[in-house]
Amino acid sequence: MVPQRRDKQVSAEHDQIINDLFTTAIEASLYWGTLDSYRWSTDGGTTPDLRGFRAVITDDEGTTHEVNRTTILRGLRLAYEHRAAYTPYIRKALTDLTFSNDDEVDFDADVADIVLQLGVLGKVIYG
Repeated sequence: MVPQRRDKQVSAEHDQIINDLFTTAIEASLYWGTLDSYRWSTDGGTTPDLRGFRAVITDDEGTTHEVNRTTILRGLRLAYEHRAAYTPYIRKALTDLTFSNDDEVDFDADVADIVLQLGVLGKVIYG
């Protein structure tokens, strides 16, 4: 079972972390599908849409998926639940992404891809 965030009110900082995770997943790690549409900001590029971001992707099997905040949070929850299967760097990144409000959370495209695949596909299939 995943512990609940200590603060019931999700902070704007954590919203930004989740938006950054989404953006990294779409821009740096979507090698197993194509991007059909993508919106991460409210004004076309300078102000992140912290709760309304979305993308539509088509995986290599031809299935179309909507990716949004719920998808990313589901993938993060699943990744955190199975963190023991990953390297120490990925385990720390998943813990920080789950619980930190620090905008300097260290994660890379591999972490973002794990979260994206788990959120969209329910398991890591590619990579």
